[in-house]
Amino acid sequence: MNTPVTPKPKMMSSWQARWFHLAVWIVILTLFVVFLRAVEPILLPFVLGMFVAYLMDPLAERLQRLGIGRTIATAIITLSLCALVVALAVWLAPMLYQQLNHLIARAPAMLSNVEASAREWAAPVLKRLNEITGTGPEAIPADSAELVQRAVSGLSQLATRLFSSGAALINLTGLLLITPIVCFYLIRDWPSVVKKVDSMLPLAYADDIREQIHLINRTLASYLRGQVVVMIIMSAFYVVLFSIIGLNFGLVLGLLAGCVVIVPYIGSAISIGLGLMVAYGQFGTEGSFIWVLAVFGAGQVLEAQILTPKIIGDRVGLHPLWLLFGMLAGAVLLGFVGVLLAVPLTAVIGVLAKFAVNRYLQSGLYLDQ
Repeated sequence: MNTPVTPKPKMMSSWQARWFHLAVWIVILTLFVVFLRAVEPILLPFVLGMFVAYLMDPLAERLQRLGIGRTIATAIITLSLCALVVALAVWLAPMLYQQLNHLIARAPAMLSNVEASAREWAAPVLKRLNEITGTGPEAIPADSAELVQRAVSGLSQLATRLFSSGAALINLTGLLLITPIVCFYLIRDWPSVVKKVDSMLPLAYADDIREQIHLINRTLASYLRGQVVVMIIMSAFYVVLFSIIGLNFGLVLGLLAGCVVIVPYIGSAISIGLGLMVAYGQFGTEGSFIWVLAVFGAGQVLEAQILTPKIIGDRVGLHPLWLLFGMLAGAVLLGFVGVLLAVPLTAVIGVLAKFAVNRYLQSGLYLDQ
């Protein structure tokens, strides 16, 4: 009697296994993005906590080398940061609030003044353009200031609705209470988290993954920590010089100009445009207006030619257009939280894309004739 032969299970080839693993990771990443979209209203304190923990981990390690325990070092860092934030809020918040309210109230009038001057200077060109296109003077908007007033009113109503909503209250409570807690535990447990993640790497690819994580960490450390230093220096630069010149709303405009350097191209354009509009409404086109223009020019040179090359350097390898795309995509997907996550995610994608290109150039897909 013949014994039936049990067929052996068919094994996947190496290429099939790789595609299967890739499909699994794509599914995991997709589910992760869906999860982030679902919990986006409560993500802000956790994202800020992770950023602070990442930035402060070297300081905690330095305190440990001085003989201070990790928990005590973490408590010192967290309490110091909270005290600094409270001190800055008590000192700057009233002035910022007052200047920002006045700026919003006077924005339509300032824009109307700029518009009137621009119309006077450009009247011959606009007249000729209307003759060429066959349109009349009514084709030119009659009052841009009214449009700005409507936009400001709409933004104010939107802000009121947002702050009265449950999600906004949760975010505000989280920023005040949850963020310090997240910072404390992440800074304290950062080495153990890194070890745990390292122990869970797939053994076949562990060395490659560690190499890419090292490159990502070097990129992020150079960019994020360097960018924070650049933002602080540039904010102080603009605030001090605007105060010396006597520019209205100098605190708001200086902090804005210093902080938006993280947004390539668009940030500088917005801050310069707003600053020059305020300066024109206050000084006209002579005297101190020229000094404000010179401050913006010196600031651009200082940031682009001195601070960024010296502090951040060329090791980052993140092209400004790639960063700008990442920030815009993050804003569309996750709002303000997406903007915060854009820099690390674009750094990760940039490093992985270089790795994939190098692997392709070494593979048979490229080398085979």
